[in-house]
Amino acid sequence: MRRIWVMMIIIVIASIYVLGVHLPYQLVLVHGYMGNGKVWREKGFINTLSKDFSFENIKTPSLYDEWEKKEGTDWMEDSRATIEKFGELLYDNHIKPANTESIIIAHSMGGLFARYAALKGNKVKGIITMGSPHRGATASEKWRWIGFLATLNALAYGPILMDTYPETQWVRKKAKKFIYYIAAGIILILSLFALGKFLPLDDDFRFAASHFSCSLKFYITDFLNGLVEFAILIGLAALVMCVELPQQAIEAMPGSKVLNKLNSCVLPAKSSDNLKTFYAYICGKNDNVFDMVANHYYPEGTNLMLDTLTASTGIMGLYCWAGVYHLARSIGWFWINPYRFALGCMYITSGVGLSAPGIKGLYILWLFDGKSSDGFIPAWSQKIPGNVIPKGVPFFKVEVNDHHEKETWGNSQSVEKVKTILWNVINIGIVKESRK
Repeated sequence: MRRIWVMMIIIVIASIYVLGVHLPYQLVLVHGYMGNGKVWREKGFINTLSKDFSFENIKTPSLYDEWEKKEGTDWMEDSRATIEKFGELLYDNHIKPANTESIIIAHSMGGLFARYAALKGNKVKGIITMGSPHRGATASEKWRWIGFLATLNALAYGPILMDTYPETQWVRKKAKKFIYYIAAGIILILSLFALGKFLPLDDDFRFAASHFSCSLKFYITDFLNGLVEFAILIGLAALVMCVELPQQAIEAMPGSKVLNKLNSCVLPAKSSDNLKTFYAYICGKNDNVFDMVANHYYPEGTNLMLDTLTASTGIMGLYCWAGVYHLARSIGWFWINPYRFALGCMYITSGVGLSAPGIKGLYILWLFDGKSSDGFIPAWSQKIPGNVIPKGVPFFKVEVNDHHEKETWGNSQSVEKVKTILWNVINIGIVKESRK
């Protein structure tokens, strides 16, 4: 009889956890830089989370739309559209009016909005950030992009501008077709993540064409062709340097006054239910730039990742073949042609640098100083500073193998870790719950 009772208890407990729990809080999901609330539904994040938990209410605000509706200005051109003001907007529009405390799950810059919102009152029960630049986003520093693109330009055009040998002149024409597709992928990353407004998404291919293929229109002489390509490179650098970044991009730079201020403010230790708050960060560590491009956006009718990877493989094979050819021809019976030898070495170096692993390595080197990241935010920056966490408050630190785009997906490691964190705070009794 005792065994029967034990089995029944086990079955009841198991069924309770299968059915999940209801948390009497509002769930607020906060998007990142230039995002909107759709991101949480489009890839199934909410659906996955809802299999284990239900809430009093779920809100997915679109803060940029709300700002423009309230203020009547373009947030990109309004210096008042600061990270702190967006935190206030989040609090005033979505957290303060609720009849219960809010649990915030925030992605990317949304984590900074959430932390500012938590400082405005005591209605935030907990915050879980994913891929947030708590210590700054190095990708917002323009000089890094100039260096990255200049390196790609040097690798792509250096060998074919130096090559004066008639038997490999056909390499120039073939290489530029590959360079175009590589450029399209890299420019896409630039337009999506870094400089906001000045490269509209719809103009990715047009911009890549004008930058990397413009020289096809100027076949007067090799010398003039080289000058045109050099002028395009200088023009791109000047363009990037002259672009006025949105206020939030400036504030997200490492060491900015806004971040220093935020990272000196201790978060609330209790919410209005007089129970402890909780905080957590999820740190993504998948820096595969090609996956990130593929998972974010395709211009209609194209597969940009496939085009870029195919082009990278093509130009690597083409340049390495040309390099081996010139190295072999540079060595005679009793002499070495130093110019041809250097040209061969340059072709091989460029081929390796423009391969998929080479581009990924350059991206990581220039954007993140060679350190780990989720492809957009350095790993060291995704960690909430310990000094802002009140003593005795639960603080969870999690690492996942997600890139920046995938962190908000329903099949990501991040959403599973969010569920684990919620179970943990339930088990230690700081979050109330009732069974469905």
